[in-house]
Amino acid sequence: MAKYLKFLNGQTIADDLQAPVIKGYSEAVTTSNSSAAYTVNISSATIFLLTLNAPSVSLSFPAPAAGKSFVLSVRWATAGSTVTWPGTVKWPGGVTPTLTGTVGRADHVGFWSDGTSWYGSVMGQNYTV
Repeated sequence: MAKYLKFLNGQTIADDLQAPVIKGYSEAVTTSNSSAAYTVNISSATIFLLTLNAPSVSLSFPAPAAGKSFVLSVRWATAGSTVTWPGTVKWPGGVTPTLTGTVGRADHVGFWSDGTSWYGSVMGQNYTV
C-alpha cells in the first residue's frame, strides 16, 4: 500500500522519494526581548533569538509533540540573568546546564521532542553577539 504526503493546498505525493534535493530552504526566526517570562511559539518559528533583560526569566514551551524541534539563542543584556526552564525539559545526565550569563554573549540550546518530553542540549556557549 502506497503512503502519501498531503500538502496544505490538497496536493499529494507518494512518500517513496529517494535522495530529494531541496533548494532555497530556510527556517523562520523570531527575535524577542524578555523581562520576566517568555513563551516559545513553534507555530511561528523554529529559531528564537531571545535577549534577557531581567535578573530572572521563566520560559514556557509548547506541549511536547513528537518530531518537533527548535533552537533557542539565549543572549544577555543584564549580567548574571538566570533562566528557569519548563518542567517538560530533560537534560543529559539529568543536569541543567550552566549558561554564560555575560552581557554581550549568547548560548545556543537545541530542543527536540518525542511527544512526551522536550530534550535539551547545549549546542555552543559564550558566543559574542
